[in-house]
Amino acid sequence: MKRQPIRCPEDLYQFTPGHPVETIANLDRIPIRDNGEHVVDLRVSCPDLIIRPLSGHKQSLHAREGVVRRLNQAQAFLEVLAPGHRIIVVDAWRPLARQARWHNLANFVFRIRHPLWSSAMIREAANKYVAAPDALTPPPHSTGGAIDLRLGNKAGRALRMGPRIPAACHTAYPKLSPIQLHRRRVLCSVLEEAGFSNYEEEWWHWSYGDSGWALRTNQPHALYGMWEK
Repeated sequence: MKRQPIRCPEDLYQFTPGHPVETIANLDRIPIRDNGEHVVDLRVSCPDLIIRPLSGHKQSLHAREGVVRRLNQAQAFLEVLAPGHRIIVVDAWRPLARQARWHNLANFVFRIRHPLWSSAMIREAANKYVAAPDALTPPPHSTGGAIDLRLGNKAGRALRMGPRIPAACHTAYPKLSPIQLHRRRVLCSVLEEAGFSNYEEEWWHWSYGDSGWALRTNQPHALYGMWEK
């Protein structure tokens, strides 16, 4: 039987033509010039959106002022494109301590699922879904520039956007039903029109002003660095 080649850590990133590979090395090359925008309460600043933290807690979510303006614009665009539908925000700014806990959990999950992988491959896979808290570039969510979103119907219920398998996390996953494909296109359309950029490995992760946004949109520098209360 032919022996399979050993995969390198970077092979875990699926390259999409026309998009830069979001490795830590590439992100670390992006200069950061923080514009000083504050992090504000989304429930107060985005009254037309649904703010529903994944944790299930009733605390609000926070994001930079530039993100808030664009969220409100995206919701206005959505009202035109799909009247009655609402953007649901499930995660936004994270303190670095919470980011570190989530990254450790991701490492643990991949270690359990892939016991034969090297430590480098485990870390690379974890970084794909939860940014490393100790990298030179601050994690997107810890800048206040990144948000995780859902599309909600008129009743405020989150709509299905794809099957619950890891491969379907990729925004351009090809095996979607027609209605799921339509929903993703609607969400992408209004968010891109408002100035957000998508991390293609996660259809729900969008950002403005952070290093990932700068890399994906060929900006000379990021607008947001680390934000800590």
